[in-house]
Amino acid sequence: MRLWHKIFICTLVLVIAAVDITAALLLSRSYETMLEREKQRAVTEHGYLLATLRSQVLYRRVAGGRILLTEEEILEIAGGITPGGEDNDMALYRDGQRVSGALPCAEETAAGVLGGDAAAEKSRMRVTAEGDKTYLLIGTPVTLEQNAYELVSVSDITAMYRLMQEQLRFVQWISVGCALAAGLVLLVMVWLLLRPLQRVNRGMRRIARGQYGLRVRESGSRELRELSGSLNTMAQAIEENVENLEQVAEDRKVFIANMAHEMKTPLTSILGFADILRVKREVSDAQRGEYAGIIVEEARRLKALSGRLMELLSVGSTRPEWSDDEVKVLVEQTVLALVPLAQAAQVTLKWYAPDGCRLRVDRELWKSLLSNLIDNAVKASKPGSSVLVGAKAEDGGVLLVVQDEGIGIPEKELKKIRQPFYMVDKARSRRAGGAGLGLALCEEIARLHGARLSIDSAVGEGTRVSVFFPGGDRLPENTEGADSDEN
Repeated sequence: MRLWHKIFICTLVLVIAAVDITAALLLSRSYETMLEREKQRAVTEHGYLLATLRSQVLYRRVAGGRILLTEEEILEIAGGITPGGEDNDMALYRDGQRVSGALPCAEETAAGVLGGDAAAEKSRMRVTAEGDKTYLLIGTPVTLEQNAYELVSVSDITAMYRLMQEQLRFVQWISVGCALAAGLVLLVMVWLLLRPLQRVNRGMRRIARGQYGLRVRESGSRELRELSGSLNTMAQAIEENVENLEQVAEDRKVFIANMAHEMKTPLTSILGFADILRVKREVSDAQRGEYAGIIVEEARRLKALSGRLMELLSVGSTRPEWSDDEVKVLVEQTVLALVPLAQAAQVTLKWYAPDGCRLRVDRELWKSLLSNLIDNAVKASKPGSSVLVGAKAEDGGVLLVVQDEGIGIPEKELKKIRQPFYMVDKARSRRAGGAGLGLALCEEIARLHGARLSIDSAVGEGTRVSVFFPGGDRLPENTEGADSDEN
């Protein structure tokens, strides 16, 4: 069952129930008013009969100069009293037996109002149905000439009940008519109100089928506009997530392909020269040494590649061991460890760091980041040039800078240089022992620390890599501390 069907049925039921309940309450109130009016009329008529009976008995006793009248005389007087209305009758009872008059109802029905309080002459009233007739009975104990009687009067109120039934049938027809009219109006209103939902529903189905760029027109009531807006927001988020997943899948594909390619090259060389040594019977000592050297060099390259690769893959899943360290000490230890590398390449390392500046970092990961940046700078530098490593306090953190005077990176390559296995000059990078994983590793370590890594470069002038770490202690203006040159 559709939503609008449920709304239509529920609303229609509520309308019918409201009409029926209102009509029932009005009819009930009308019935009570009419019944109360009939009771008042019956009580008045009954009181008139009772007063007439007593006055007739008193008149005859006084006119005859007698002390008491006989029962026959009392019954004669009672028989001569005529009720005021054609639907009214009366009878006189003694000891539960009718002694005068006649009633339209059965004696068992009349017995229901007998037995009242004789001492107080308190009346009893009863409404009863007998066949297709409805009667209102009133019984009152009365003492006449020292004898106890009960006067019972009966009013036929069948007409009132028939009128009520006719009114009830009329209300039922009115209810049916109102239900049909309300149903028609509700059908139109529900269709008009829920029509925009159909548009939203169609949009959701199309989005579910993969049309993530689809947007639903935001119109209609406030609630529907909010629903359409939420749907569009969801579609936008899904589209972005799908694009991100597609990009991740593509990056992973490229990563695997590059990794396979980079590992295939040294493995091919190792297997090829090893096979030569195995198959070729006559190999000179010079050739043997050459082949063995190539195998060892390629094995080292493969080892370094696998090490870098494992380091890159493990960083994202590593739980950092945070510590509060002085920036100057970290920079000094890292630079001094790489001095031999720089000396072998005929490159001068220069560094500076402020005194008293501290950072909450993973010490080993931080050193790995700085080592990779320095290693890349040294490999890109020309003999006789220098590499500057510096750290300084800035608002809200510490800025780490590694700047070289090397060959530089073309502007179009800057966006790609952070991708794993990507190398601007592959031949040169391989000769230098690179695999294109250093910057990717630095990027991951920076992300883990909540830092921002940026690269500025110009061809022929050099490259400047900056990493901003948030959370450093605020330092005075002059915070460069000691400078040092290492050769």
